[in-house]
Amino acid sequence: PSYLTTEVTVTVKKEGGRFRGDRELTYLASGQVHLQIPLANIEASDIEKINDVYYVTLPPSILSPVIDVNKSRVLGEMAGVFSPNKDGMITEAQQSALPMLVEAACETDFDVDSNRQAAFQLEEIGEKFDVQIQLMTQRPEVCSNQTSASNGR
Repeated sequence: PSYLTTEVTVTVKKEGGRFRGDRELTYLASGQVHLQIPLANIEASDIEKINDVYYVTLPPSILSPVIDVNKSRVLGEMAGVFSPNKDGMITEAQQSALPMLVEAACETDFDVDSNRQAAFQLEEIGEKFDVQIQLMTQRPEVCSNQTSASNGR
């Protein structure tokens, strides 16, 4: 998978007491979204035979966003004299960035390679048993509920 980036701003406010202050940290998160199609989860109800063609609907994909801390960095930081310390702000920014990386991945065709790999595996099964397989793939639920077709043998 290719790298995606997203910018996140986290703010911590110091409230109460005589002294108040804010600290703002802007973080550029760089990472990848890995997609796995759990072929082991295919059930009999996911397979339909029409004439001599088996139509296989794959189960929904599992998404795993990962931030590469070596390619990510703090872009900027603003803090007043009485601002709280920044403990935990980078971790909070990274956690906030994970769903944003998934959203960015959904705007691309990041799932095409995984669908090809699944099609290749099922194609090998089809060749072994001399049957034709039509693969029905699903985009991850967080992206959409669209189903697309791709050819297998």
